[in-house]
Amino acid sequence: MEPLGRTALATYSHAVPPPPSRRPLLPALPPGTGAGASGSLDSRHACCMVALAAVEVLAGVRPLAQLARWLTPDVYDGLARRAALTVPRGSALGMPGGRRATVRRVRVCPVDEQVVEASVVVAHAGRVRGVAVRLTRASGRWRAAALVVG
Repeated sequence: MEPLGRTALATYSHAVPPPPSRRPLLPALPPGTGAGASGSLDSRHACCMVALAAVEVLAGVRPLAQLARWLTPDVYDGLARRAALTVPRGSALGMPGGRRATVRRVRVCPVDEQVVEASVVVAHAGRVRGVAVRLTRASGRWRAAALVVG
């Protein structure tokens, strides 16, 4: 190795790699493929939507009634009981800090053609929570038959 003189400057020959692209976890649905077109939604998107909405209900930023068509009556009643215990009475619906819940990770495992189970990691209001959901397809729609929010 050759010593540097007093006026010599070190030079670097490598380039800084470009930052990794941040692609969304769930790509946007193309027009005409959402729930409005065929009445059905991809099971992965349905799992994420139910998990996000359930976390927002428990945080008090979403009304439970918005999930009525996505949950079976037993799951709806269970979530209503839990929300009554966790959401302060008289709290106005609003976004704490202005940030929505986001999906960090999702893993969907099909049980059969009409049933899927998923684990979803959701970040919201400074917390990261795990959500387990079991969806069943009835009349061309996915509905949560089981839901556990950690």
